[in-house]
Amino acid sequence: MTPPHAGLRNQAREQRRWSLSRYLLAFGLVLLVPAFGLGAMAAWQSIQSHQREFESRLHDTARALALALDSELEAVRVAAMALATSPLLRLIGDVEMAGLAGWAAEYGAAVGATQVDVHAAAPDQHRLLTTAVTAGSAVAPPESAAAVLREVVETGRPAVSDLLVAPPPGTHLIAVAAPVMRDGRVERIVVLHVAPDRFSAILRAQVMTPGAGAALADAERRIIARSHDAARFVGQPLPSWYAATSGRTEGIFRGVSTRGKPVVVGFRRLPQTTGWGVIVGEPSAVSRAMWREPFMLLACGALGAMLLGSLAAIWLARGILQPIEALRRHANEVAAGTGDALAGLGAGRPCRVAEFEDLRRSLHRANEALQAGEARLRMAIDAARFSTWDFDVSQGVGSRWGELTNTIPTVPESGFGLRDWLAHIHPEDQADVEQAFTQVIDGSRETFAAEFRARAPSGQWLWIASHGAVVERDRQSGRVLRIAGVAQDITERRAAADRQALLTRELDHRAKNVLAVVQAALRLTPRDDAEAYARAVEGRVMALARAHTLLAESRWRGADMRSLIEGELAPFLAPDVRAGSPEPRATLDGPPIILPPAAAQPLSMALHELATNSMKYGALSAPHGRVSLSWRFDEAAGVLRLRWAETGGPAVAGEPARRGFGSRVLQATICAQLKGRLCQTWDAPGLACDIVFPLSRNAPD
Repeated sequence: MTPPHAGLRNQAREQRRWSLSRYLLAFGLVLLVPAFGLGAMAAWQSIQSHQREFESRLHDTARALALALDSELEAVRVAAMALATSPLLRLIGDVEMAGLAGWAAEYGAAVGATQVDVHAAAPDQHRLLTTAVTAGSAVAPPESAAAVLREVVETGRPAVSDLLVAPPPGTHLIAVAAPVMRDGRVERIVVLHVAPDRFSAILRAQVMTPGAGAALADAERRIIARSHDAARFVGQPLPSWYAATSGRTEGIFRGVSTRGKPVVVGFRRLPQTTGWGVIVGEPSAVSRAMWREPFMLLACGALGAMLLGSLAAIWLARGILQPIEALRRHANEVAAGTGDALAGLGAGRPCRVAEFEDLRRSLHRANEALQAGEARLRMAIDAARFSTWDFDVSQGVGSRWGELTNTIPTVPESGFGLRDWLAHIHPEDQADVEQAFTQVIDGSRETFAAEFRARAPSGQWLWIASHGAVVERDRQSGRVLRIAGVAQDITERRAAADRQALLTRELDHRAKNVLAVVQAALRLTPRDDAEAYARAVEGRVMALARAHTLLAESRWRGADMRSLIEGELAPFLAPDVRAGSPEPRATLDGPPIILPPAAAQPLSMALHELATNSMKYGALSAPHGRVSLSWRFDEAAGVLRLRWAETGGPAVAGEPARRGFGSRVLQATICAQLKGRLCQTWDAPGLACDIVFPLSRNAPD
């Protein structure tokens, strides 16, 4: 029985569903969304392009004006420097300086200066000459130009002042000063005063759009010149936004003009004048007007496209609704049992929409492909030796798909019960498997996983890995209804794991043997001489390492007899160059023999002791001494016979009276570890050592 709240939810969902016509309309609108988005992006790009063009024009105008104004200042600066280099100003004294007023006035008028002054450099830069009185122009007080005079004295270079105020009130001048040098020091200062109107004329000459304007500002942020209403605004401070230009060479700024209107301003610092900058501004409304018209055109076009798209979607929907209605009627007939599931689709009246006709045919092809895919899946599972199983909890019956020797040999068509399955599992594993499966049935676990032994039809016990999970539950109670899973034969994998564990234990055994040999070498080595003790221990450990390397290269299957011996006697197997003999000092003679791991390391220690003793006291200690090493395998006795013979060494008087350390090591390795025999004889030619120990060619260690 369906709960009441579930019915209410279903009813609400039914009310929220749309008809196909609405979906088609929405589909048409959705298709227009990318176009609308592209249009919006195009509009935005257009706006940005117009903004960049507008700002670029302001940038270019500001740069051009800055260059023009800087050139004008440079012309005045050059004129001041030319006047400062005149011989008259250098040769005439301070008293006769007033007589040059007329000449200075003519020079100033020629270069466009309204006033020419000459000041003494020291001590207070007092004025020696001025053309203002004779020319009838405004007289700039000396204190107003004090800063630029001090700069010229301190630097010895020309300088330009900020905006100066001269009498009568409201008169403004710009002072350009140049030093008169004598003997490498500033003696006098020439000052040319220029009216700001000279710079305003340059600003007015620039062609600008209506409403635009330009201004020149000094380091004190006061207006020096202006393209419009210069007489009104010269000397006034610029608005507060101009402070943002501090430290900047150029840029675009937004603020309010001196008339109180929003403007966009392009700023450029004059290259050769400290703190001066030119600004070119246009009203913000001009910037907005540049992009508003194309934006409105794009917006209207987008809205028109959406409207046309909606109408087209409605018209096309009428051609789609008819075949959809036919599909719906046919589905209702199939559900009521009055129609064929696939054959009746469009049988009487073919669909005029090609896609719906293709859909009917695709349904048939999909059904055939599904059946073929199921057959391929069965073949793949069989080839991988998998078996899938399914267990119906409510019926207590399971079924199997796939041929796997570990499952029940014969599965009846009616399925098998849980007890039938457990009966084929090894008695030692039944309890654990039954518990794990029962926990999934009662809902305490979601998945089933177990590895167990099952009997094959041949009677052999095989290892099986089985995994499963709940695939169906009762919707109301949540009770488990069906469990499905797979099983795989892992007998070979388990056998490989067992072999790996055995190999690990064997490796542990080998390592302990090596450590025991090292411990014995340390214990038997004399400790009277620390340096000799270290060399002896190092040599024995290296002998063990060489044997270990040979065993590792053969994966502990054994060590080659000749390679083992060559590792110990390598320095003596090459021709004896020092003695001028083409023959080596050590010769080897014996058949290929593979030593088992247990014999390789002790024999390596024994050979190391023989070689060490020979190099200290025996044949290898003499220039012409020789060592001959031969071996053979006695198959009848099952032993390896090895003979070490020395010749050409120091004279041997007979068996030593005291048994040395090397003899004790040989006894410990050959007799104790290899269970063999050792015979040493000291004949006149040299030491002869015979070693015999049991060895089987085929028996493993």
